[in-house]
Amino acid sequence: QNGEVELEIFLSRPLWGFDARYQQNNLEIEIKPRPRVQKNRPLAGIKIAVDAGHSPESGAVGPLRTLEKELNWQISRRLGNLLKNAGAKVYYPREGDQQVGIYQRPARAAAWGADILVSIHNNASPDGVNPLEDSGFSTYYYQPFSRDLAMAVHRQFQKTLQVPDHGFYYGNLVLCRATQMPSFLVEPTFIIVPREEALLLTAEFQEKIARSVFLGI
Repeated sequence: QNGEVELEIFLSRPLWGFDARYQQNNLEIEIKPRPRVQKNRPLAGIKIAVDAGHSPESGAVGPLRTLEKELNWQISRRLGNLLKNAGAKVYYPREGDQQVGIYQRPARAAAWGADILVSIHNNASPDGVNPLEDSGFSTYYYQPFSRDLAMAVHRQFQKTLQVPDHGFYYGNLVLCRATQMPSFLVEPTFIIVPREEALLLTAEFQEKIARSVFLGI
């Protein structure tokens, strides 16, 4: 079309992430390279942002009035500890009951220079859906370069979590749309299903979720 320019860039290696911005009257495109991975300690030095979904809003609420945001934070801390013990650098866009807007979270991760962003949630059925028939774990991605990472985590859920496989999805979600790094979102359970809420309330199951995400990464 008149007044429109399309630029196609061919890369010599797979895309890890990118950023685009205007500096005065210039469009700058920054291509992010794959981080250096040590053979024996693959996570050493890797910067991973672990987002605990929700807050200030509670998110989904379980039959026992369990707040999703609190469980998301508990699982996020467990995952963070596993990552730190493997040598990774960990950043939490939201800690405890901090009130952080949904658009602030990927922005904070990008400003920190994260190599990977993972968002921890737990699911709820929409109105009109039987929660006893709609349950289990699911994983979401948006950017094409995030798909393999998200799938690796989903496969770990398949091996470890004793709940149904609710599916692997392409999802147009804020936490998955970040371009600066591979990002994905997990929903390990439906917190509104009594059996799954009961599992979530145990340290053992929270650790299984955290370890699945850790091994997938």
